[in-house]
Amino acid sequence: MLRYSTVTRKDSSLAKGTTKVVRNGVNGKRIDTYSDGTKVSSTVVRKPVNRILTVGTRTKRVPKPRNVYYRNCAAARAAGAAPVLKGQPGYGRHLDRDGDGRGCE
Repeated sequence: MLRYSTVTRKDSSLAKGTTKVVRNGVNGKRIDTYSDGTKVSSTVVRKPVNRILTVGTRTKRVPKPRNVYYRNCAAARAAGAAPVLKGQPGYGRHLDRDGDGRGCE
């Protein structure tokens, strides 16, 4: 039997101190061949699959802005929000000249 390893990754979307199993590990399999009590060969039939854990690193929750309004594209660019996509805070039809869902492009 070949034991699987555990791989840990940081995840800023999880609260600090929490862990989440992304993928369970699976042990591998090796077949050993013996002749007269002496090992002749060793073949890996199935490689082990590592277990993946994510560990939370988020320390505090930052609320998303809800009531954002940009008078024009200059204001959106000054705020670092351009381009403003449809569905994002601050998007308005007045910012999207061609109506493709991307304002201030």
